[in-house]
Amino acid sequence: MNGATTVANSSSVTCPRSCKQDQRDERHIAALHVEAARQHAAAADAHALAVEMHSEVVAPSEEAPDTIVFEANNASADAATQGDTAAEASSIAGVSFSEISEALREAADALRQAEDGEDPRDAHAVAAKFHAAAARLHAGVAEVLAPGREEAEDARAEAESAAMRCDDAVACTLDCSS
Repeated sequence: MNGATTVANSSSVTCPRSCKQDQRDERHIAALHVEAARQHAAAADAHALAVEMHSEVVAPSEEAPDTIVFEANNASADAATQGDTAAEASSIAGVSFSEISEALREAADALRQAEDGEDPRDAHAVAAKFHAAAARLHAGVAEVLAPGREEAEDARAEAESAAMRCDDAVACTLDCSS
């Protein structure tokens, strides 16, 4: 059959090898987008955690303030690192959403603010929202390329969950008293 494969129980419907390769390529690209969505959701979570940690710096508990400041600054550094990992996953997936560069810019600003003893909560909250948006975009691409696949649906759920945690972080920047 000149390189064609018969499908559907010997019917006359055929899918050339190039078609099967295209399907494999789409599944592979979808998997890359799923991973990027998960990485951006994790970055959003890391920034939301940094907001919470820095809220403790602004309103310390019983722990020694130096310990709280140290842990909050580590949370800022961890969020920036996770953001870099997410950006790399996007690059591997072959995309560059504006949300990614904005998230990285806000993360760098948050890290600088934390290191300078300033309040980085607003910058972390904005970075979290940009990462959550990037997670949603990647999950959407994965769903288009692999409709009905559990991995794509899970990535969408993770992105939506991260977005809700970002909303909580934003609320914390507004409500957490200093």
